[in-house]
Amino acid sequence: MLANRAGAYGNGKKDYARAIEDLSEAIRLDPQPRYLGYRSGYYELIGKPELSLPDLDRLIRLEPTNFVAFQSRCWVNALLGRLDQALADCNKSIELASNVANTLDSRGLVYLKMKQYDKAIADFNAALKAAGYVEDGAVGPSLAGSLYGRGIARLRSGDALGGATDMAAAKAAKPDVIEDYTRYGI
Repeated sequence: MLANRAGAYGNGKKDYARAIEDLSEAIRLDPQPRYLGYRSGYYELIGKPELSLPDLDRLIRLEPTNFVAFQSRCWVNALLGRLDQALADCNKSIELASNVANTLDSRGLVYLKMKQYDKAIADFNAALKAAGYVEDGAVGPSLAGSLYGRGIARLRSGDALGGATDMAAAKAAKPDVIEDYTRYGI
Protein backbone atom coordinates (compact mmCIF):
# COMPACT_ATOMS: atom_id res chain seq x y z
CA MET A 1 0.00 0.00 0.00
CA LEU A 2 2.76 2.47 0.94
CA ALA A 3 4.79 1.57 -2.14
CA ASN A 4 1.75 2.10 -4.37
CA ARG A 5 1.10 5.48 -2.80
CA ALA A 6 4.80 6.36 -3.19
CA GLY A 7 4.47 5.61 -6.90
CA ALA A 8 1.42 7.87 -7.14
CA TYR A 9 3.28 10.67 -5.38
CA GLY A 10 6.52 10.24 -7.32
CA ASN A 11 5.43 9.20 -10.79
CA GLY A 12 2.07 10.91 -10.85
CA LYS A 13 2.40 14.09 -8.83
CA LYS A 14 6.19 14.48 -8.98
CA ASP A 15 6.14 14.90 -5.19
CA TYR A 16 9.40 13.05 -4.64
CA ALA A 17 9.76 14.01 -0.98
CA ARG A 18 6.47 12.32 -0.10
CA ALA A 19 7.35 9.34 -2.27
CA ILE A 20 10.63 8.97 -0.36
CA GLU A 21 8.77 9.19 2.97
CA ASP A 22 6.37 6.42 1.98
CA LEU A 23 9.15 4.24 0.59
CA SER A 24 11.22 4.72 3.72
CA GLU A 25 8.32 3.47 5.81
CA ALA A 26 7.67 0.60 3.37
CA ILE A 27 11.35 -0.39 3.61
CA ARG A 28 11.19 -0.28 7.39
CA LEU A 29 8.14 -2.56 7.41
CA ASP A 30 9.07 -4.85 4.51
CA PRO A 31 12.54 -4.25 3.01
CA GLN A 32 11.91 -5.44 -0.52
CA PRO A 33 14.74 -4.85 -2.98
CA ARG A 34 12.51 -3.03 -5.46
CA TYR A 35 11.61 -0.43 -2.82
CA LEU A 36 15.32 0.31 -2.40
CA GLY A 37 15.64 0.78 -6.16
CA TYR A 38 12.65 3.10 -6.32
CA ARG A 39 13.84 5.23 -3.43
CA SER A 40 17.35 5.51 -4.86
CA GLY A 41 15.85 6.84 -8.10
CA TYR A 42 13.84 9.46 -6.25
CA TYR A 43 16.95 10.62 -4.39
CA GLU A 44 18.58 11.32 -7.72
CA LEU A 45 15.51 13.20 -8.92
CA ILE A 46 15.65 15.54 -5.93
CA GLY A 47 19.31 16.27 -6.66
CA LYS A 48 20.77 14.17 -3.84
CA PRO A 49 22.27 11.16 -5.61
CA GLU A 50 24.69 10.55 -2.74
CA LEU A 51 21.71 9.49 -0.59
CA SER A 52 20.95 6.68 -3.04
CA LEU A 53 24.29 4.90 -2.56
CA PRO A 54 23.34 3.08 0.68
CA ASP A 55 20.13 1.83 -0.97
CA LEU A 56 22.03 0.66 -4.05
CA ASP A 57 24.72 -1.01 -1.93
CA ARG A 58 22.03 -2.85 0.04
CA LEU A 59 20.14 -3.77 -3.13
CA ILE A 60 23.31 -5.25 -4.65
CA ARG A 61 23.96 -7.27 -1.47
CA LEU A 62 20.41 -8.65 -1.69
CA GLU A 63 20.51 -9.24 -5.44
CA PRO A 64 24.13 -9.64 -6.58
CA THR A 65 23.09 -10.42 -10.18
CA ASN A 66 20.83 -7.36 -10.59
CA PHE A 67 22.47 -5.62 -13.53
CA VAL A 68 20.15 -2.62 -13.20
CA ALA A 69 21.35 -2.01 -9.64
CA PHE A 70 24.98 -2.04 -10.81
CA GLN A 71 24.09 0.30 -13.69
CA SER A 72 22.31 2.66 -11.29
CA ARG A 73 25.24 2.67 -8.90
CA CYS A 74 27.58 3.29 -11.84
CA TRP A 75 25.51 6.31 -12.84
CA VAL A 76 25.39 7.73 -9.31
CA ASN A 77 29.12 7.25 -8.82
CA ALA A 78 29.76 8.94 -12.18
CA LEU A 79 27.65 11.92 -11.12
CA LEU A 80 29.59 12.10 -7.86
CA GLY A 81 32.97 11.94 -9.63
CA ARG A 82 33.87 8.50 -8.24
CA LEU A 83 34.95 7.36 -11.65
CA ASP A 84 36.95 4.22 -10.81
CA GLN A 85 34.03 2.82 -8.80
CA ALA A 86 31.60 3.91 -11.52
CA LEU A 87 33.62 2.09 -14.16
CA ALA A 88 33.79 -1.07 -12.05
CA ASP A 89 30.01 -0.99 -11.55
CA CYS A 90 29.32 -0.43 -15.25
CA ASN A 91 31.66 -3.25 -16.18
CA LYS A 92 29.90 -5.57 -13.74
CA SER A 93 26.51 -4.57 -15.15
CA ILE A 94 27.75 -5.27 -18.68
CA GLU A 95 29.15 -8.62 -17.53
CA LEU A 96 25.66 -9.51 -16.24
CA ALA A 97 23.76 -8.13 -19.27
CA SER A 98 25.99 -7.25 -22.19
CA ASN A 99 24.00 -5.12 -24.61
CA VAL A 100 21.88 -2.75 -22.52
CA ALA A 101 21.74 0.78 -23.93
CA ASN A 102 21.46 2.51 -20.53
CA THR A 103 24.54 0.76 -19.17
CA LEU A 104 26.58 1.46 -22.28
CA ASP A 105 25.49 5.10 -22.12
CA SER A 106 26.49 5.29 -18.45
CA ARG A 107 29.90 3.83 -19.16
CA GLY A 108 30.26 6.24 -22.06
CA LEU A 109 29.70 9.09 -19.60
CA VAL A 110 32.32 7.62 -17.27
CA TYR A 111 34.87 7.41 -20.08
CA LEU A 112 33.95 10.94 -21.19
CA LYS A 113 34.63 12.23 -17.67
CA MET A 114 37.89 10.24 -17.62
CA LYS A 115 38.88 11.93 -20.92
CA GLN A 116 39.12 8.55 -22.65
CA TYR A 117 37.31 9.80 -25.71
CA ASP A 118 37.81 6.80 -28.02
CA LYS A 119 36.28 4.51 -25.39
CA ALA A 120 33.46 7.00 -24.76
CA ILE A 121 32.66 7.17 -28.47
CA ALA A 122 32.66 3.36 -28.73
CA ASP A 123 30.26 3.04 -25.79
CA PHE A 124 27.95 5.81 -27.00
CA ASN A 125 27.93 4.14 -30.46
CA ALA A 126 27.07 0.80 -28.85
CA ALA A 127 24.34 2.43 -26.71
CA LEU A 128 22.80 4.10 -29.75
CA LYS A 129 22.91 0.85 -31.74
CA ALA A 130 21.37 -1.11 -28.84
CA ALA A 131 18.58 1.47 -28.69
CA GLY A 132 17.86 1.04 -32.40
CA TYR A 133 19.48 4.21 -33.73
CA VAL A 134 20.44 4.21 -37.38
CA GLU A 135 23.24 6.65 -38.27
CA ASP A 136 21.76 9.90 -39.62
CA GLY A 137 18.30 8.60 -38.78
CA ALA A 138 15.61 10.14 -36.66
CA VAL A 139 16.61 11.02 -33.12
CA GLY A 140 14.06 10.88 -30.35
CA PRO A 141 14.45 12.39 -26.89
CA SER A 142 15.48 9.01 -25.44
CA LEU A 143 18.55 8.89 -27.70
CA ALA A 144 19.55 12.53 -27.30
CA GLY A 145 21.78 11.97 -24.26
CA SER A 146 23.90 9.31 -25.93
CA LEU A 147 24.14 11.32 -29.12
CA TYR A 148 25.11 14.49 -27.24
CA GLY A 149 27.71 12.60 -25.20
CA ARG A 150 29.16 11.14 -28.38
CA GLY A 151 29.22 14.63 -29.87
CA ILE A 152 31.23 15.99 -26.96
CA ALA A 153 33.65 13.07 -27.14
CA ARG A 154 34.05 13.50 -30.90
CA LEU A 155 34.60 17.23 -30.53
CA ARG A 156 37.19 16.76 -27.80
CA SER A 157 39.00 14.07 -29.78
CA GLY A 158 39.40 16.42 -32.76
CA ASP A 159 36.35 15.57 -34.90
CA ALA A 160 34.79 19.05 -34.89
CA LEU A 161 32.28 18.41 -37.67
CA GLY A 162 31.11 15.05 -36.31
CA GLY A 163 30.85 16.45 -32.80
CA ALA A 164 28.90 19.51 -33.91
CA THR A 165 26.55 17.37 -36.03
CA ASP A 166 25.79 15.00 -33.14
CA MET A 167 25.31 17.82 -30.65
CA ALA A 168 22.96 19.74 -32.98
CA ALA A 169 20.83 16.65 -33.64
CA ALA A 170 20.67 15.88 -29.92
CA LYS A 171 19.66 19.48 -29.06
CA ALA A 172 16.96 19.41 -31.75
CA ALA A 173 15.52 16.20 -30.28
CA LYS A 174 15.79 17.30 -26.64
CA PRO A 175 16.62 20.97 -26.08
CA ASP A 176 17.41 20.51 -22.38
CA VAL A 177 20.13 17.91 -23.11
CA ILE A 178 22.68 20.69 -22.55
CA GLU A 179 21.37 21.25 -19.03
CA ASP A 180 21.50 17.52 -18.41
CA TYR A 181 25.18 17.36 -19.32
CA THR A 182 25.93 20.46 -17.29
CA ARG A 183 24.34 18.71 -14.30
CA TYR A 184 26.52 15.67 -15.02
CA GLY A 185 29.62 17.82 -14.68
CA ILE A 186 30.54 17.97 -18.38
